[in-house]
Amino acid sequence: MMAKRLATGDFVGRLMIWNNRSGEPAPIHSFEAHKGSIRKVAVSPDGQLVASVGNDNMVRVWSAADGKLIHEFKGHDCHVYNVAFHPDGKSLISADLKCRVLHWDVKTGKQVREVDASLLHTYSIKYTVDVGGVRGMDFNADGSLLACAGAIGEKGIAHSGNARVLLFNWQSGKLQKELKPEKDEVCTAWGVKFHPDGFIVSSGGSRTGGFLWFWTADEDVAFHMLRFKQRAPGFDVDIAPNQKTLAVANHDGAIRLYKMETEPKTEEEPAKT
Repeated sequence: MMAKRLATGDFVGRLMIWNNRSGEPAPIHSFEAHKGSIRKVAVSPDGQLVASVGNDNMVRVWSAADGKLIHEFKGHDCHVYNVAFHPDGKSLISADLKCRVLHWDVKTGKQVREVDASLLHTYSIKYTVDVGGVRGMDFNADGSLLACAGAIGEKGIAHSGNARVLLFNWQSGKLQKELKPEKDEVCTAWGVKFHPDGFIVSSGGSRTGGFLWFWTADEDVAFHMLRFKQRAPGFDVDIAPNQKTLAVANHDGAIRLYKMETEPKTEEEPAKT
């Protein structure tokens, strides 16, 4: 989202840019950006560019002002699930079903390198299909860390295995940690966000239920987990400007808000003599 405009993509490949403040029912720009579903859109830090990815294996960058095509990146050979701008605005990353994370130079349009997130991908011999993918992706505030959410292993077509978040050192592109729940469930981590205080939040689940997981960047096992009351998994998660509220988009069509609070400190018992 930009300060004055909002960018959205739909299942038939249309990218739409809306006036975020006027409340007008029609978009400012609406055009066919992809052949097939748009999987993700992202806005550059300065609000000037909109990136989109989709089922046509393409990554495209558009002008937010007039909707004109700026770059078209070719390099993926399967559905592209995710896209994000680096906080410095100079780099763009895109990730696909096979968990290839491609790093692009925004100015030149050239591919810089590839980051390996293949732990989140497997090939199902039983169903003869690729399973998994980078389902969620986020940078921390200074851009030194990249988180990729998904699942490892194979538990069937709908659920690729056990939820995981991979934490990469952005400068080296090397895997730094494999973040996991305290107890494995058959589910996928669909969304991931860095909290400004430094910890990591992920939403996920399967048809049997949904979860929120919380990690610090120093530990590979979640320090807290919330199981949703509803069975619908959390497909995405975001953090409010107040840094105390989480918004989760659930599979049942509802967006739910969760308030984060620290546990009250208990007074220490006096030492026994």
